[in-house]
Amino acid sequence: MAARGMIVQRMPLSNLYESLVFAVAGLALVALIFEALTRRSYCGFGGAALGAVFAAMGNALPVDMTRASHAVPALQSYWLHIHVSVIMLSYSAFALSFFLSLAYLVRWLRVGSRPAAALAGGGAGPNAGGAALAGEDETLPFLERLIFRVILVGFPLLTLGIVTGAIWANTAWQRPWGWDPKEVWAAITWIIYAAYIHARLIFRHRPVLFVVLALLGFVAVLFTYLGVSFLLPGLHSYA
Repeated sequence: MAARGMIVQRMPLSNLYESLVFAVAGLALVALIFEALTRRSYCGFGGAALGAVFAAMGNALPVDMTRASHAVPALQSYWLHIHVSVIMLSYSAFALSFFLSLAYLVRWLRVGSRPAAALAGGGAGPNAGGAALAGEDETLPFLERLIFRVILVGFPLLTLGIVTGAIWANTAWQRPWGWDPKEVWAAITWIIYAAYIHARLIFRHRPVLFVVLALLGFVAVLFTYLGVSFLLPGLHSYA
């Protein structure tokens, strides 16, 4: 990223390839922070796995989409550095929450269907596996809390990204909101994560519902970031 920035004399965030590289760096940062805070391997493993996926996506792009070039006039603004970097950091946090949500569902499917008596068992004999199952069951509340904390990092960043985008749009296009497909889907993504946070605070005993909302939120992130760019061209087509 640093070398590319020196070549083009700007922060490398003006196309899909550059934003993917930034997302990988942001994901590594978020994962390392939560790895240090929790002292558990979930975040580090998730950051490494998803970082590899994002890097592979970047390498799979056509050559003309990966070339370093000068930004189009609409992107020649200091708002590029603020708006895009904040948005991509929010996407990095949501990507980590997506991985953790998948990990939660895998463990829930393994443990949640077991009888309560089996989970409470332990020692030798018929219940020898009970202690291990109970240990896995203890992981579920931990993962659910961790998903919530990661989303609490991503949501304010997404909010700030939308606000700075509106300010930039007002400067560039003389209107803060124009119902561009990228704007609409960013709002949909915001609503889904807002619903997740609201549900998590009000209905505290339905963790699977929260995890499903977190997964839906990242599906919306992917469509906002990739689907809109390729399927619904608009003022953000260069992104």
